[in-house]
Amino acid sequence: MQKYLQAAMTLLFGIAVFTFFWFLYPGHIYYQEQFQMFLFTREYAAEVLSLPGGLADYLSRYLVQFFLFSWAGALILALLLCAVQLLTWRLCDRRPSWLYAVSFAPAVALWMYYCDENGLPSAAIAIILAQLAALGIDAVRSRALRMVLTLVSVPVLYMLCGSLGIVGPLVLVIREFARGGKPAVSAALAAAVVLLAVACPVIAHRFYPYTLVRLSMGLHYSRFAQVFPMLSWIAMALCCVCVLASCFVPAAVKSARAAAVSMAFGAAVVASVSFFGVRFSSDMGKEEAVMFDYLARTRNWNEIITRSVRRAPGSPMSVTCLNLALGKTGQLPDHMFQFFQNGTQGLLPTFVRDFTSPLPTAEAFYHLGMINTAQRYTYEVQEAIPDFQKSARCHKRLAETNIINGKYDIARKYLVALRHTMFYDKWAEDMMRMLGDEEAIDRHPEYGWLRQVRFTDDVLFSEVEMDSMLGLLFTASGSNRMCFEYVLAWCLLNKDLDRFFEIYPLGKDLGYKYIPASYQEALVMMWVKSHPDWNGMPWSISEEVKNKMVHFLRDQQSRLPADIMQNKYKGTYWAYYFK
Repeated sequence: MQKYLQAAMTLLFGIAVFTFFWFLYPGHIYYQEQFQMFLFTREYAAEVLSLPGGLADYLSRYLVQFFLFSWAGALILALLLCAVQLLTWRLCDRRPSWLYAVSFAPAVALWMYYCDENGLPSAAIAIILAQLAALGIDAVRSRALRMVLTLVSVPVLYMLCGSLGIVGPLVLVIREFARGGKPAVSAALAAAVVLLAVACPVIAHRFYPYTLVRLSMGLHYSRFAQVFPMLSWIAMALCCVCVLASCFVPAAVKSARAAAVSMAFGAAVVASVSFFGVRFSSDMGKEEAVMFDYLARTRNWNEIITRSVRRAPGSPMSVTCLNLALGKTGQLPDHMFQFFQNGTQGLLPTFVRDFTSPLPTAEAFYHLGMINTAQRYTYEVQEAIPDFQKSARCHKRLAETNIINGKYDIARKYLVALRHTMFYDKWAEDMMRMLGDEEAIDRHPEYGWLRQVRFTDDVLFSEVEMDSMLGLLFTASGSNRMCFEYVLAWCLLNKDLDRFFEIYPLGKDLGYKYIPASYQEALVMMWVKSHPDWNGMPWSISEEVKNKMVHFLRDQQSRLPADIMQNKYKGTYWAYYFK
């Protein structure tokens, strides 16, 4: 019965982890995949494996390839955390029933750690490899040989797993103390393990171009070099605590019924700690932003809009993706003010020197036809990745921009690298066949159109004059309807109605069958400033908009409170303008 209960607890824990990452946190799965590019080459393997912790990092990068699919990433994380829990339990000595719930503690800490989008799977893999090594060494019958292997495992596990590999030797030291024998011998073993653990990063510092601090806390457990991966170290420490508890704390539960009750109570504690710990560690605001970015990357425009209807996006990244989705589906001038807008920063945000926020902006520039700007943003993102990895997503976009610009030698460089990946190789092969084939590129439904609307002459780019940049891009082709709508959206968001009125007539030949809602609302605002009635109005404004404008002016004159005005005219341009 206890075995069935234990198996059920582990299974339910794995299902909980899988469900969380697949259904509630999939954006963080996709986020991990886009900032690496695993290459099936000897040079790549040698580069990664030669560093301290190289094996754990190499296995981590291999598995993260599959994070391109959220269900696969969620399954991998669930299996890794269940493996940590099961190995922790296997390393426990006497294994009293009440301890089974405690063996989940390291896995729960790692679950919390992976709520951080920059926590890498190599931490869990390092702990698993060290635990497996400890199990193998502990099975040796000769105590002298076990002690020698324990000492040898310290530098070996440091090179294979990084600093977290010390969990293996520490567990072995604890078990040696528990076996009895001469305490002085066990104490000497413990001291030797600690000295070796300290010496490993000090010696490595002489051979590798990393700081002693980084070599001590691990090179590849977090994407950021300056961040101490605290929860991963807490997970390692909890593994040792569990083994220590199994060796020295007596098993208080004796009857089968009491054991079952203690396990049920332990399961409830594990569920509670997991729930509150993960809730505290997770960031749904970031999840929304990275998920919207993924949907924009995969051109799932309707899903972005559907999610925004259910819950209005609040971050600049999310709003940028939403406006891009509205632009790509032709809904921007009609529906943009039905959602939260944070000014022009939600349309085309200014460049920020990091490796995340420029990505949605680069997507918008690319689809607008500002190919060189999209290329520059993408290149800056790839070079800013904190752990100096390359990005398969960025490589793909850089290959596309160079193909569109006719820079085939540069495009080939990116495609050659992508040919050594698992999930981008077929696309790279197809693009390699297209290089230099002008007719094939011109026939391509996306690349051919972008070639027609892009800048062909040198232009001095200016973020502070984005309306002028968009205007120049529109006049370059005269047929880029999305660019025209972005110019007017910029004017409306900037509350520059004079500029809007100046540019609006340029869209007369773009095939509009009616005047979009936000344009009508802006036009009547301009009209009522200098006209007492609607007579002589040159635009086809709907009666609904006219009547709503009359009521809006009446409410303004009666000094209706601002919050009531905002609620009453929510979704109109007027509510945004007077906010």
